[in-house]
Formats: sequence, structure tokens, C-alpha cells
Amino acid sequence: MRGWSPATVRGKDPDPRSALSAEVRTPLHARAHPCGRVYFGALNLEITRGDPLPDGTLSYTQGYYGSSPEGEARVASLLDAPVCEDVASALGSIGIGLEADCSDAGSRAALAYLLTGPVGSGPERPRGFLPAGFAAGDNLVAQLVTVLLNLNYAAVAGEEEHPLERGYFLNVDPVLDLVDGAPAGWVDPVLTTGGALGACADASPLDGVCDDATLLLSGLGVRAAALDAAGTTVHELVAAAFEFLATGLASPEVHGVELAAGDLTALLGLVNESYDEGEPTGFVTAFDAD
Repeated sequence: MRGWSPATVRGKDPDPRSALSAEVRTPLHARAHPCGRVYFGALNLEITRGDPLPDGTLSYTQGYYGSSPEGEARVASLLDAPVCEDVASALGSIGIGLEADCSDAGSRAALAYLLTGPVGSGPERPRGFLPAGFAAGDNLVAQLVTVLLNLNYAAVAGEEEHPLERGYFLNVDPVLDLVDGAPAGWVDPVLTTGGALGACADASPLDGVCDDATLLLSGLGVRAAALDAAGTTVHELVAAAFEFLATGLASPEVHGVELAAGDLTALLGLVNESYDEGEPTGFVTAFDAD
């Protein structure tokens, strides 16, 4: 298995796809939420590091890889030897899997079959481990396996398509998306993640950003905000999931934030949804957008 130690991949330059040369403007004012979220008004934007949501970035959910014929067909190509080892380790931690020789193409194909079942459509075909596992509690591993597949998406990516990167950051703050270098609107993870992180009003103005003093973070949102403030990367979240599976710790810590199994499952799921079919939620950014 590759090294998924908690040591973060940090100090990394912004993704080259997000590079942007722009005049730096000093913001005239900033709005602050009670929970500490601070962001700049659209007309007073400070652009210093380019697009936090790089164009062409893709991720997919466990349902895509486990229930969509197109997604199922891609799994075998995504299981190169290193990813195979990581997936086999995750499955083995809950007593599922094969004695896979990941250097062997036949073993990798067998592992892909375990994950997806027969590729194709129809309600009668056998079900693979994805999208949700074989038993209650397996969803953490199913989400983790999906993250591992997404991180290797370059293996099947088309022109102008790009995978998530280990060094990308978790984010709960509104970010301005740039498309072809031009501002394309705000993306607020609280509004785009279906209530997982919390709730707020977006009415005055209707701009895709939580209105001042209306934000109420959920318990998961509070923990995600703490991870964001600490500069937590996708790599560190994956490492915490592997630590949990390997040690059975009730609540592994990431930057002092305790994460139960349900938290890890939900956060990994939000990572998988972060660029679902090319639509960014803002929960994962190419650089620390705080």
C-alpha cells in the first residue's frame, strides 16, 4: 500500500491549470459570519492565486462507479497496481476481498469485478461492493474506495479533464469560480452540499452566498470548518480513514479535530461530490482559499 501517513502534502504550488495573472486589488470591505467565515464582496475581489476550482476537474460518486454502466466500465482502468493495493487494503480491513497480486492484470480485473459486479444494465445482475458495501457500516470503505478511484482519474481522463489531487484542500467558505480566467460566480459549499454542512438564507442579495448573520453550521459543518481553518488536505482525510480502519480508534484526530466513523464517511462523500461530473460544490479547492 502507498504511504497514506497523516503527513500532509503541503506547501504545494497552486495547480498549474488555475494559474492566473491579475492585478491585485485591495478589498474595501469584507463580510464576516458569526462562525468566522470571511469573504470579499464580488466588486472588491483580491485575486492572488488564480482559480480555486480549476476548470475541467472531475470527480464521481460511488453510485457512478457502482451503478452506472459507464462508471463501472472505468473501474478496471483506474485500478493500476498502486490503487489496487490501496483498495485491497481498505477492503481487507473489514474482512472483504481477494488475495490480490496487484502486479497481475487478472487479479486487478477480479478486484474490479468485486467492486462493480458485471458491467452493464438490468436489475437482476449481481451487485458489487460499490456503491454502498455489502453490509451496514461498509459505506465508509465504499466512500474511501471511491476517493481512491477519483484521485487516479487521470488514467481515463479525456482532453481537458483532470482528477482531484491529494494536495487539494477542504473548504467551507464561499469562493469565486473562474471559467477561462473570468469570474463566473460565487460557489458556497453550505448552499451546494444539500444541508450536510449547515443551512442559511440566500436572498439579500440572491448571489449564491449565505446572507450575513443567517449561517447555522451543522455538527459536521463545525468540524469541517475547523479542518478548513487548519489547512486540511484530501490526503490527510484519506490518511485518517486508513488510520481508523487499521487501528479501530473510535475517533481519529486530524489537526486536533476528532472524527467519528460517520464524520469520515460524510466528509469522504463530500470530497467525491466536490466536482461531480464537472460541477464544483466548493468543498474541495486547489489551494487553501481562506
